[in-house]
Amino acid sequence: MRRIVATDADGRLRPLPVPVKNAWVHLEAPTPEELEATARETRVPEAVLASVLDPDERPRAERRGEAAVVIVHVPVPAGEEDVPREDGPLFRLRPLAIVHAPDHLITVAGAPVPLLEPFLTGAVGGFGSHMKTRITLLVLAAVAEAFLQAVRTVQKEVEAAERDLARAYANRELYRLFAAGETFIFLETSLAEMRAALRKIAAGDVIRLYPDDGDLLEDVAIDLEQAYGAVEVHHRKLVNVMDAYGNVIQINVNAVLKLLTAVTVLLSVPILIASALSMNVPFFLYDRPDGFIVALMLIVGATAAAAAVFWRLRFF
Repeated sequence: MRRIVATDADGRLRPLPVPVKNAWVHLEAPTPEELEATARETRVPEAVLASVLDPDERPRAERRGEAAVVIVHVPVPAGEEDVPREDGPLFRLRPLAIVHAPDHLITVAGAPVPLLEPFLTGAVGGFGSHMKTRITLLVLAAVAEAFLQAVRTVQKEVEAAERDLARAYANRELYRLFAAGETFIFLETSLAEMRAALRKIAAGDVIRLYPDDGDLLEDVAIDLEQAYGAVEVHHRKLVNVMDAYGNVIQINVNAVLKLLTAVTVLLSVPILIASALSMNVPFFLYDRPDGFIVALMLIVGATAAAAAVFWRLRFF
């Protein structure tokens, strides 16, 4: 899909059928024909536009001939087409390329990126389609906010899993914590690479910076730092929580094993005495009329003595 918008004389974004000078061209899961047409009309090599379609493309900022390319990751919730939530990350990271062509701004994504919709429809103000640097920084700010929202969502999932795990140690709750930990790793890695890309942008080596965009660039840098810090803190907390639950589970397992061992020994005491008394050999209780009662009292007394020993040893 290809969408083209440009700012008209009234300062509003209007959709266009073909690119004009200073237009914004957005490609979403483009067809080969759309890539070829966009490359021809904007004078940007098709290979540059197609590179971001690789889902494993990493965030970076670089120049490709006359074009400046900024690639970021956008967190989106894992859908039904992904692995189950108990077994995989809660969010997927989709590459988004922002290309500064000589006369156009181009954004390319291999799948839908919902945070761009308010920009393309004009719901977000403060820019024109010719303000490529301003749009780039605003999109980066929206990406940083998306990361913060993803952190809040994952943390809620962690808290819910902790509550469920406190009631019952089940595999499903543990898998939820594992999935949250994997998500934090993905978010932290992506944010680290995006911070490095932003430093290159701030140095002015990739895109042209204007004096009016200095404050916005600083705000974006702060937002990314906050997002990275939040991911780092919550990830460290989750690791500590999982370590603590691992120790608790191990202690509980040891306690259960001690209890089962004690019960097994107690049950073996009457079995051992009854087996000895049931052997087909002369025994002092055979000729007594109260032999059964004496044998029963012997079994109860021996079992009680063994239970008292285990109680003193705190096996119960």
